[in-house]
Amino acid sequence: MDNERAKKTTELDVNEALEQIFMSEENILEENYQKGFEIGKSQGNTEAYHLGYHRASEIGAELGYYFAIIKTDQLPATSSDRLKRLITDLEQKILNFPRSNDPNVDIIGSVTEIRSKFRQICAGLKISSKYPDSTNLSF
Repeated sequence: MDNERAKKTTELDVNEALEQIFMSEENILEENYQKGFEIGKSQGNTEAYHLGYHRASEIGAELGYYFAIIKTDQLPATSSDRLKRLITDLEQKILNFPRSNDPNVDIIGSVTEIRSKFRQICAGLKISSKYPDSTNLSF
């Protein structure tokens, strides 16, 4: 009986050994895929972080420019009520612009809306709405 048990154990070991031999290439591929995936994931996150940081600084500079224009003392005191409302609304939109990453906020939509309001104000004041550093923006 011990001889039969030893024979079955030997057969299982032989079967496992053959399976390991036949599956070795697939196992190595899977292991290396996982390693490569983790390396790529970490490098991609770093690159995405730097890209996002750069774009955020560009948007911040643009919004700062708009804010400086509407807060200058050179705005005419005889501006219409509509223009004053637009300026107040733009000021609030800039002040309420998210300072951190909020997945529930449409950043590009907010920036587009702010740009549109700024153009309306500039048209009412008869000044250029061109952002001086617009050649560096990439949206």
